[in-house]
Amino acid sequence: MFDLVILTVIISISGALSPGPLTVATIATSLRKNWKVGLLAALGHMSVEIPYVVMLIFVYDKISVFLSNSLVKFFFIIFIIIFILLFAFLTIKESFSKTKVETKLEKIYNPFLIGIIFTILNPYFLLWWATVGFVLIKIIIESSNWLLFFIVMYTAHVWLDYAWLTGLASIASLSTNFLGSKSYRTIMLFLGIFLVYLALGIFLAEFFKIKIIF
Repeated sequence: MFDLVILTVIISISGALSPGPLTVATIATSLRKNWKVGLLAALGHMSVEIPYVVMLIFVYDKISVFLSNSLVKFFFIIFIIIFILLFAFLTIKESFSKTKVETKLEKIYNPFLIGIIFTILNPYFLLWWATVGFVLIKIIIESSNWLLFFIVMYTAHVWLDYAWLTGLASIASLSTNFLGSKSYRTIMLFLGIFLVYLALGIFLAEFFKIKIIF
């Protein structure tokens, strides 16, 4: 069982600490709020991840076939790119505002929803568990007690998400105490541009096999 914990941590690092839309969105939202953004974003992420991983344990073949369907993949990629660009646009727009825009952005900057949306619409997250993370799922499938092995494995995995997102949120929110409005707007502009870069990276990787992100 201890071997499973070590293996889970080693494998999970490649997924949990990779720079993606959820990470950037969490930082951007933390600049407007506080460290709890990371905690709530991780909770939203987990609320999607647990049922998805459990489904993979029981119906891996069907899910992998569904995700590999070219038509499904096309519309899925287009949808996530549009959503990322929307979030990027609102973030960049706020960077040019002298005051924080509360009305229109409050709903989309809800950290729990950010955790859910940027997880369920992240193709790399879905494929990571179906490929790299499947090593862990296979161990659970072949175990004598899948529930026990799942609890041990997932606990060893998910704490990285909470530590990473909460840590980043804490740093971002604390930094606002030392930043002037100009510095705040500059960081928001950078994060917005980086989200556009991520959207472009997904587009090029999926449709032209050109990797500019990871």
